[in-house]
Amino acid sequence: MTLEWRTTKIPANHFRQIELLLRTSQSYASVSDFIRISILEKLNKEQNKREFLLFKDIVFNESRILEIHELIVSKFKSDSKNLLNKNIKKAIEESLDLDIYTFLARFMKNFAKYHPFEDGNKRTALITIDCFLRLNNLKLRLKAKEDSETPDEVFIWQNSNQQKSVEEIKSFLEKHVIEHDSTAYVEIEDSIKENELMLRKLSR
Repeated sequence: MTLEWRTTKIPANHFRQIELLLRTSQSYASVSDFIRISILEKLNKEQNKREFLLFKDIVFNESRILEIHELIVSKFKSDSKNLLNKNIKKAIEESLDLDIYTFLARFMKNFAKYHPFEDGNKRTALITIDCFLRLNNLKLRLKAKEDSETPDEVFIWQNSNQQKSVEEIKSFLEKHVIEHDSTAYVEIEDSIKENELMLRKLSR
């Protein structure tokens, strides 16, 4: 499945509102932050969420990844909730690529490499990637079994130990992505629910 990046698409009247607020607001550090927050606010208000094409900053930013981690450790076994370092941004920045699967593969590898949390890194990276795909009308289809380890579980464990290359991770992701009808603001909860067994197994 070949994918290209989606660009942000905002109705003209909303874009004019953003331009006006950008000239007067002191609340935002950058245009990209402002647009991301504006889109999220709009998504929470609009019934027709397909009015927008989403971009990576809605999911791939430090605050959203911290939110995903907090949700995961509140629902599943965790030895610690602690953030060990500030390398979440570095994991994102060093992963950027115009090809969506290369970007996600680099992120999965770099998140394991930088290990920003004391516990829950595999699970947080998995749900972050799955949520991004879901917002782009795709999702990961992974298999987990209660009484044995599946090849999908083994692959994620091996990646966490830096045993997988970017190309191997990219191939793994491409083979496990399926189409999905997205509903924007429930994707984190839905992703966690649908991957519950996998997340429980990865917490052991």
